[in-house]
Amino acid sequence: MGLAGLLRERYRRQANDSALHIDGAWLSFGELGRLVFTAATALLAAGVRRGDRLGTLVPNSRAFVAAWLAAAEIGATLVPFNSNLSGATLRYIVEHADLHLLLVHASAFET
Repeated sequence: MGLAGLLRERYRRQANDSALHIDGAWLSFGELGRLVFTAATALLAAGVRRGDRLGTLVPNSRAFVAAWLAAAEIGATLVPFNSNLSGATLRYIVEHADLHLLLVHASAFET
């Protein structure tokens, strides 16, 4: 059983137990499961499939955890990028990463 299977089991059996403290708040396994389900559904709707590479330019946050676990759920490979990268370095890496989709957090556009 892989990561996704183990977490699905926790979502069901320990729905009310604390799973993760992030962005200043605790998430229960049930809440985390719903977050991951919603993110996985959105990724599938965007055409991401098993074996695809999903890039993320997202700071450490609830959004990153959702993307990471949703990718695991659908069998995609997460390719996280350092959110401090920019310019030519970021462009080069993204162009050579063979991504199906790149998720970019709004904070990447702040100056």
